[in-house]
Amino acid sequence: MPRKSNGENLQKKKARNELERVDALQKSGDEFVKKYMVVKAIKKAYQGYIRRGKVFLQQLVSKRREMQGHMCEDKEVDLPADELEVAFDNPPNKYSATVVEMFITQKCVKESRKGQTAEGIHAAWCEYWDKM
Repeated sequence: MPRKSNGENLQKKKARNELERVDALQKSGDEFVKKYMVVKAIKKAYQGYIRRGKVFLQQLVSKRREMQGHMCEDKEVDLPADELEVAFDNPPNKYSATVVEMFITQKCVKESRKGQTAEGIHAAWCEYWDKM
């Protein structure tokens, strides 16, 4: 069996070092993104939107149960309290997006918040579900 030349060994070593550098760069990049790209104020705001969204959902479910599940005269629009109650659990269910939409409507229409609030709520829930 012929021996490999120094040139071949050097090429393999270079390739291995390059791969190690790519892995190190990827790890460093991931750490940078984690540390600096999510501004602490945004993270805190998102946590607030999630917390307040869950309180909103609890209130909505309680109100539905008080009214025996029927808040709307149109039965097709009614949402069952039992399924709504777990809308923010893991995994999200078919009512999860509807509840977020209702929460955004409450904040932006009823409480006259601006468009940034709607965008923030939407982004917070997207991130929340992405990390489930």
